[in-house]
Amino acid sequence: MTASITSPLDISTSVTLLAPLSGVVVPLDQVPDPAFAHRLAGDGVALEPLDQRVVAPCDARVLHVHRAGHALTLSASGLEILIHVGLDTVTLNGQGFDPRVKAGDEVRTGDLLLTFDADHVATHARSLITPVLVTNMERVGALQGRAGRVTAGRDALLHVRLAAAGPAVPAPSDGPRVESAPM
Repeated sequence: MTASITSPLDISTSVTLLAPLSGVVVPLDQVPDPAFAHRLAGDGVALEPLDQRVVAPCDARVLHVHRAGHALTLSASGLEILIHVGLDTVTLNGQGFDPRVKAGDEVRTGDLLLTFDADHVATHARSLITPVLVTNMERVGALQGRAGRVTAGRDALLHVRLAAAGPAVPAPSDGPRVESAPM
């Protein structure tokens, strides 16, 4: 995560999410599931996995681990990040997935979140493609994904600029000031 402060009244914050899984980046609109392709669950990218270990993309708190073990949600800098391994993997009822964290856990970048049996998932689910999404897009000012191949815990996957919390406060001028008294 990076934060840059240009002045006490002008704060711009961005978050860099590293790849939670080694693989090849796929644009979200190419995911063969309309809920993800049409960004109904949030925005981001997807990964065609080349590994079976999902790691924390940033320092975060685990908000939720799905009972089937195939998906989890993290919270970092006000963002909610969903990592969803495979398509239609909820129907596996946990078979092939081994979550290593639980809701409420604090994790550091690169910590192991879950492992999965790629052979089992590939033969019993629709796809191994893994969407990585920011689900609360109202907190996002801009989001930029990476293309190509990425290595888990090492390569940047998404750069997220947070939206301003409210209207911008103008910087004070050197001229006369007017203060109001409470009524």
